[in-house]
Amino acid sequence: MKKIEYYHKNSDVIAYQKIIYDSGYWYEKTYDENGNELTFKNYAGDWNEKTYDNKGNIVTFKDSYGLFWVKGESVTEEEFEAFTNPLLNKIAESEKQLDELKKLVK
Repeated sequence: MKKIEYYHKNSDVIAYQKIIYDSGYWYEKTYDENGNELTFKNYAGDWNEKTYDNKGNIVTFKDSYGLFWVKGESVTEEEFEAFTNPLLNKIAESEKQLDELKKLVK
């Protein structure tokens, strides 16, 4: 087995880790400064990505199987993208506010 690790600058927290087994199986992970796993990828093409809040709770999750989660709930890819894309969030919020204003005018 071979292990490759890189650490966050001026820290003992792992930023990147790759494990390679003699059988050829391998996986790699990245971590944030708090040690939370951000990404996972393996030899078979499986992968996932996560984001966290300030308390270390998973906020978003997506993977190679087409699963999308936001704040612990399964969502569609479109809902996921709308949540994770700040510009789309602003547009959606503006459209919602516009709809509310239209209701008040009628």
